[in-house]
This record gives sequence, C-alpha cells and structure tokens, in this order.
Amino acid sequence: QIQHEKQLLASQYIIYPPYDALSVKINNLFRRIQNITHLPNVQIYEDINGSPNAFIFPDGQIYISRWLIDICDYEEEILAILAHEIRHHKEEHFVEKTRKVESKKDESLFEQIKNISGLDLLQEWRADIGWLIDLDDSGINPYWAAIFFKKLSELQKKSLNHDFSFSHGSSNDRFLNTLSSARLYDFEHISE
Repeated sequence: QIQHEKQLLASQYIIYPPYDALSVKINNLFRRIQNITHLPNVQIYEDINGSPNAFIFPDGQIYISRWLIDICDYEEEILAILAHEIRHHKEEHFVEKTRKVESKKDESLFEQIKNISGLDLLQEWRADIGWLIDLDDSGINPYWAAIFFKKLSELQKKSLNHDFSFSHGSSNDRFLNTLSSARLYDFEHISE
C-alpha cells in the first residue's frame, strides 16, 4: 500500500529526481545525521499551494517541500527538519496514526494521515524533544531548531495559510519548548 500512496503523491505534486542538484545537496546533508544509513533518500516535492511541510512514510522515506527548504537560511535548519522526521520514524508515529485511521477507507492513507489531529500534537512534541538529542548526538548544534521555529513562527503570523500550524501546533510554542528543553538535557554541542 505504501508504493500506491507514493504513486498517488507523485501524481499530485512535482517530485524532484534524485540527480537534481537540490536533491543531491539535501541527501548529502541527510547523511550527516547519525544512525540513518538504513533509510532511503529524501524526496523533495513542490506543492503548487506553497504549503510548508515535511513528513515520513513507514518505510523511512522523507518528503520535504521545496517551500520549507527555501525558508531555511542555514544547512543546520534543514538538518533539524530531517532529524525531526527521523524521530517520527524511530518512535513509530506513523503506525499510531495508521491505527487511528483504519476505519476511513474512502480516503487515501496519505490524506487520512494529513487530516488527523489530536494525537498529532503530542507526537510533534515528542519528536521535537527527540530531534534535539539526535542533532546533538550527530555533533550538530540543536539551537538551530529554535532558530527555525522562531522563523516559522514569524512567517505563520504573516500568512493566511494555517494548515501547518493546525497539524503541528504553534511554531511560537514549539520555539519556546525548544528553548526550555535545552535546560532539561545536557547538550554537548549547544551554543547560541
């Protein structure tokens, strides 16, 4: 069923080929995060609505929107996004979501997962905490996650598109949670 969902996704969005310069750059960054050699390459997609998003399938394939990449000024911000998605995979959040939506057979799996809320906010919070540790373990300053959330928060205030904040929670709250988490864990590579 996952292959079918990926084909459906490819029919709805522009998927960058693996040899595209941006795909190569993002996948080289992806390999800087520890313990991910078993995961498939990241796919970049373009959404004509310009929605900022990234998500991961149960097989570990990450999809990240071109819009989300474009708002990142630093490679470490992209690494933070990728680490977040890897954390969803490690904690099997997709499996939890799938169990919740098995009764909705009239929608594709991708659409079902996009439309679920409730448990999502808890999953996002758990992934946010976990990715900070994963970044630090990879020798990457986890403070970049806070920088990214601050930027996203400012963009959300200016935007009329609230789809992202609905499923992920307030970026401002996530920014503040990230800063607070730095006080709860002894990060080796953190600096402001």
